[in-house]
Amino acid sequence: MDRLSNIIFKDEKEIQKFNKYKSLKGQFLHLQIYDILYDWNENKKVTYYELSSVIRYDKNLRDTLYKYLSFTEEKIRANLCDKFDINDEFIGKKFEKWQNELVERETNNHGSNLYYNLDIDLGQLISLIKKYKLYEEDEIKKIGSIRKLRNKVMHHSLLIASKARNKKDAINSIENLRLEIKNLYDFLPDDYKDGFEDDINSLNTNRNTKEKFLNKMWLGEMKDGICKEKRS
Repeated sequence: MDRLSNIIFKDEKEIQKFNKYKSLKGQFLHLQIYDILYDWNENKKVTYYELSSVIRYDKNLRDTLYKYLSFTEEKIRANLCDKFDINDEFIGKKFEKWQNELVERETNNHGSNLYYNLDIDLGQLISLIKKYKLYEEDEIKKIGSIRKLRNKVMHHSLLIASKARNKKDAINSIENLRLEIKNLYDFLPDDYKDGFEDDINSLNTNRNTKEKFLNKMWLGEMKDGICKEKRS
């Protein structure tokens, strides 16, 4: 952990914040970011402002993605219930008992037995939409990518860096994350896409100065679902 003692602090207040969040988020998370930034900065100093900005950005990115991932899962569940149902005999049964028993809904049926049985995880939900071909094949692939993104969001490691230990690995991690986010963007309804784009782009913008506080270890500006950045 000696490497963390090389962080450049502006004042005592930053030192106090560092000690606080190192305890909350873990010293090894801080060390991972430090090592990547040190490599990215060509073995020059790493400031606490830069390191803490990465942590803040990653946390806000996770919160933003969680909101849209939740909406996407709700959309899939709703679409499945709109098209299929199960007979009364399967109400309250385990997933294994009714997963092969879905029937197309009758147009005059205003209730949904399936709705009350959908206390299943995303993996099981995806198995249903594949089995019953609820979406086209390319959409199914996007949903598989969205599931991977959801798993990352639900874990506590850094989204933006994954398991990276240096600049090269971090860049690869960011590229993979961009692809998964693009698939999420594509799957959203058109009237949600602008809001998603605005939310992503606001993550690295200072509310007061409107300037970017990170110039590395971020997604870049999103346009039409594609995130790009000028590398430094």
